Amino acid sequence: MFYRSLAPTQAATSNITVIDNNQTITTTQDTNITTITRTSEVNVTDSSATYGYTLTAQISANNLTGATVTIGSDTSSECPKATPCALSSTPTNILITSNNNATNPDTGETTTFEVKITIPASSNIGSYTLDITYDETATPAPYIPPDQLTPTNTWVKAANSNTDAINSITGTSKDQFTVDLDANMIPIVNKADDDTHPSSWCNYDEKQWCNAVTVTAATLATYQSAPAGTIINEEDILGYFTYVPRYAYEVMRHSAIDKVVQAQNFDIHFEKSTTPKKTPADTCSSSDGSENHSGTPSNAKDYRTECSISRTYGAPTGTTWATHPAFSFDKNNDGDYADSGEELNGLWVGKFETTGTLSSPTVKPNSHANIYQYIGEFYYAAQRLGATALDPSAGNTVSGMTQNSHNLANQNSIMLKNDQWGAIAYLSSSTYGAGPNNVQINAAYPYGSADADGTSSRYGITGCGPSSSGSGFTYGDGTALNATTTQSATACSSNTRRAYHGTLGQLASSTNNVYGIYDLSGGVSECVMGNYNNTPSSTTYMATMPSANYFNNYPVPPFGTQPSWSSSSTEAYYNNDICTWSTCGGQALHETKTTQSVSSEDQSWRSDYSYFVFSNPPWFTRGGSLYNSSVAGVFASVGTLGNAYDSVGFRVVVGAF
Repeated sequence: MFYRSLAPTQAATSNITVIDNNQTITTTQDTNITTITRTSEVNVTDSSATYGYTLTAQISANNLTGATVTIGSDTSSECPKATPCALSSTPTNILITSNNNATNPDTGETTTFEVKITIPASSNIGSYTLDITYDETATPAPYIPPDQLTPTNTWVKAANSNTDAINSITGTSKDQFTVDLDANMIPIVNKADDDTHPSSWCNYDEKQWCNAVTVTAATLATYQSAPAGTIINEEDILGYFTYVPRYAYEVMRHSAIDKVVQAQNFDIHFEKSTTPKKTPADTCSSSDGSENHSGTPSNAKDYRTECSISRTYGAPTGTTWATHPAFSFDKNNDGDYADSGEELNGLWVGKFETTGTLSSPTVKPNSHANIYQYIGEFYYAAQRLGATALDPSAGNTVSGMTQNSHNLANQNSIMLKNDQWGAIAYLSSSTYGAGPNNVQINAAYPYGSADADGTSSRYGITGCGPSSSGSGFTYGDGTALNATTTQSATACSSNTRRAYHGTLGQLASSTNNVYGIYDLSGGVSECVMGNYNNTPSSTTYMATMPSANYFNNYPVPPFGTQPSWSSSSTEAYYNNDICTWSTCGGQALHETKTTQSVSSEDQSWRSDYSYFVFSNPPWFTRGGSLYNSSVAGVFASVGTLGNAYDSVGFRVVVGAF
């Protein structure tokens, strides 16, 4: 892991690229001296200047004593237990002259340096992480563009940890929103950003979404009372969660008979639960009737520009704007959202696909997604992570589970619904996220891996990126995981740039940085709570159907009967053509199709999967698995029976449900 600080902006004509090879050190019972060679490259455009940087090093050694690090002739003092060691004297200087590359700066200059790690025989056997820090020293210092910075995978407690500060946060230039943080969740920020901006927790204008973790019961009180900047140890974390604030968006297609809109950013305004709720106009309005929806694709109108509907944000009804449906939750299942607390300020979404054993679920990077379970078992497990089992009789019982396994104070957890998936997809496809075409695939495909329950599958290592920008799945070389080894820094690949904090891993997040949500494209397909006509497909797979408020239902009618204008060949396609905002709004279904009438598998934005549910199969999965490659993605939808598959997992969401 490498943290490279941002140099002064007056050196913006220069560029530094450090070719980083992360290093995991495995001890033996004998004294072990490991020598690592590093190659670094500096690209500059000024032929008259000499550029350089200094090197420091440390070992993350919570259980390691007596280790030392040497760069060149500079040796650290002994690393004390639970404290990273650092070099004791002046860091090694590396200076590079750019004369040879003034006309061809992309070739750069290179230098190598030697790092030695000495681990005594008394050390515990295990794996430890070496961190090397680069600091610019020459004048002017090389400039590192922000999009080339690679944050560390170290998270620290964020400064904005009191309720007043959180509830008044201005996360965007477009209105305010409220962050409902459970009292037992620890707000976090990546250490690289905390070193630069120690008072900043999140800033959606800068695509720095709010992040928090749940921690073990034994460490909760310690982290709650710890000062901002305290490192959150990975072994203490049970789950990573990323906040999707309540927002309204401009509806691009009110129904499937509106004109198709090709991939583009959604326009979004953040809101609070007390903001008047927006409901979009449902038809075109025209004095001569020529713009009324006729139900024929040839007469399709652009909902935003050709239907004489106001596009101004603000009015509760009669415009093209809608408060995203995912932020309304019918707690008492009475068919409306008028009761107290049923309008939510936001959702804490599992940052990664759910990991750990099914009886003790976690949400962790560099781990294997939990797979090969019936959908009813996923549903049951998801609700036991939170403070209260909201729908205790539904799903399939999982033995050995403990309610509130993530030690929440009062917030609850559910299995992600289809409209909640859409809320993530639309925020990602906005100026606050990566954009509609930029979330790349989790393409890690290591041999011999298994989830924490011991089920073997090459799919589903969490937080991974592609092998190179724009590539699909490749046969991987990552560390095999199993019921004993459940997490590894090299689980994605020996090239740790593919891990979630690496330059390739970040390409697969909803923000293209470490603050987003991962595994939305590829990895494993994710079962979500979206069902055709309230039908389980099999009582083996879902023993008892959930209450209506815990899943999106696609009833018959209107689904199941092909529109007269539709050119689709099967119900898996033509049910897309039936969608309206009231039945499918905000779910990344009809609103994100590339054709008027769906007739093939790849007609969602980005050429993602375009299947809808029907009687067989009746359950939605989203995102696609890595093996789906070109048709996997944020907008992908496929049906499943709810049976157990090695390429299917699930995601948890926490909130004031």
